Amino acid sequence: MKVAKKSPKNLRRTLTLNEASIKLIEKLRGDKPKSVFIGELLDAEARKRERTAFYAAAAAAYTPQVAKETLALNAQFPISEA
Repeated sequence: MKVAKKSPKNLRRTLTLNEASIKLIEKLRGDKPKSVFIGELLDAEARKRERTAFYAAAAAAYTPQVAKETLALNAQFPISEA
């Protein structure tokens, strides 16, 4: 992957990828610049990992005791079907 000459020198970075990865990027990116496409992929992966961590923590917090208390509250305060 080449660094665009129009990029400010203090922001230029390089990334070395194998040929298969470059071909896959070219196939998937459409009309987007490579840097934008890869940035979006990284952002999406970061959001996915945050969601996964959140749901894992929520599932761990829903202990059998919490489930029992939730069912007791639901029985005590039923929701009207009207």
